[in-house]
Amino acid sequence: MVVPYTRTGTRDRSVIGIALQVLLLALIPLCFFKVKSHYDGPPLSAKHFDLGLIQDTRTAASTEALDEASKSFGRAFNKLDPDATFLDCKIK
Repeated sequence: MVVPYTRTGTRDRSVIGIALQVLLLALIPLCFFKVKSHYDGPPLSAKHFDLGLIQDTRTAASTEALDEASKSFGRAFNKLDPDATFLDCKIK
């Protein structure tokens, strides 16, 4: 939204617009540097990636929990009883 759109062939570019574009492009490597300098998680490796919706993975467990919560909310909503949301949840 900050970088103005100009049609092909027009050369009416303001100095402020060019300076803003250069500034925004310079901020990209700065952001990567700041993230790298403050990262304190596990070392980046392909073995740390979740394999998706394979059984017994974090993503699968999260998806199952969200699905169960959605079903529980639907049942409580259909009964018009907000307390039923908590009663129907199966916490593992």
